[in-house]
Amino acid sequence: MRKEQKIYSIIACILSVVLFFGAYLYWDNNTIEVSEYVYQNDKIPESFDSVRILQISDLESKEFGEGNSYLLEKCIEAKPDYIFITGDLLGSSDTDTTVALNLIKGLSSNLSSEIYYVHGNHEMLLDDNALATFEAALTQFGVHILDGEYQKIYRGGDCVNILGFQDVSWYSREYGFHYYRDYADTDEYFEFVWERLARQTGDDFTMLLSHHCECFNIYKRFDVDLIFSGHAHGGIVRLPFNNALFAPEQGFFPEYFAGRYESNGRTMFVSRGLGMTNGVLRVFNRANLNLIVLKK
Repeated sequence: MRKEQKIYSIIACILSVVLFFGAYLYWDNNTIEVSEYVYQNDKIPESFDSVRILQISDLESKEFGEGNSYLLEKCIEAKPDYIFITGDLLGSSDTDTTVALNLIKGLSSNLSSEIYYVHGNHEMLLDDNALATFEAALTQFGVHILDGEYQKIYRGGDCVNILGFQDVSWYSREYGFHYYRDYADTDEYFEFVWERLARQTGDDFTMLLSHHCECFNIYKRFDVDLIFSGHAHGGIVRLPFNNALFAPEQGFFPEYFAGRYESNGRTMFVSRGLGMTNGVLRVFNRANLNLIVLKK
């Protein structure tokens, strides 16, 4: 009898662990952490002091509550002045843009924030007609699509620059390059990208939106101050001491995966993203929004 009780106890313990871990995974993948950072730079104009920028990345067509009501609630609570979306609103196999556009509609209806957007690699999987339709819908909701473009943002008589780096796979699509990883560390690739973005920004404070955080070694060569990226999904599985297990294009134990990075006088913020990559559950890696507060 004692032997049977011991077996039952072991089974109960195993089931408890499994149930607890399952509940934790559900919480990890269906609740959202807002990570707030303060970024200080003397170049920031007076009118932009204390401006709040909400970064959304890698939604991958995931819904948090019906119609993404929970995600919208988190966005509204953040009280952003600007919303920067750094790609992959769509999942890798999506041709249905409904979830993505419903989120954009909700943001534009409930917030007065200006929205700036760059494509991720998933949007580049749409055919030309579907991509054009998606872009037209985004524009209809007031989204500024930055596809290798430079714009000025005006506020209280001051202005800052914003650049949008179209997803790197776009260049292979349009110009016949091999996939970007073959060019990411070459002068040829850098010169091509800079030519597409070439605008004189002068001494004004300048921000860059680009999906691929692993290209930081390229971005920091631009005449930019602050960079917003995603793509790494926080490493998908997070390990102790804030390490990441794996990230697309970087492989195991990636260098860039979440949070703040600084090099060569440049700062990059990387979102852990919201959705799952290729259906793989996030582990010890809650869905994430970044909130960056600018300080002069």
